[in-house]
Amino acid sequence: MSVPIFEEAAGYHCLTRISPQTTDLALYSCGTQKCPPGHSFGPAARPEYHLHVVMDGTGCFQVHGQTWHLKRGSLFLCPPNTEVYYCASTDDPWYYAWISFHGTKAESILNFAGFDSEHLIRSCNIPPES
Repeated sequence: MSVPIFEEAAGYHCLTRISPQTTDLALYSCGTQKCPPGHSFGPAARPEYHLHVVMDGTGCFQVHGQTWHLKRGSLFLCPPNTEVYYCASTDDPWYYAWISFHGTKAESILNFAGFDSEHLIRSCNIPPES
């Protein structure tokens, strides 16, 4: 059994290499990142699902030849083994939280939540901070 690793840097906090407790749905990593202007990931693919929620700021997400411009309250899903690219805006870089996971029931749970290969973007309500 591997020991989870906590990584931390300026604006970046991540818990990774979490040992699965089940094969149905297993958390692989989770964290938050306040991205510097223009910070990007990809184009690249990972073996797990990665679900991001934009907490503040803006950025873009590209997959399957499509580009979305996202803002606070947007969720975007990076499917496993699918090449994606995402980038924080240079004017108002995003701050996001993410979870990455895998498992035999991951796809059906995501489908129930409204995600599939054609619908990788959703909205959620993030209440204003008190």
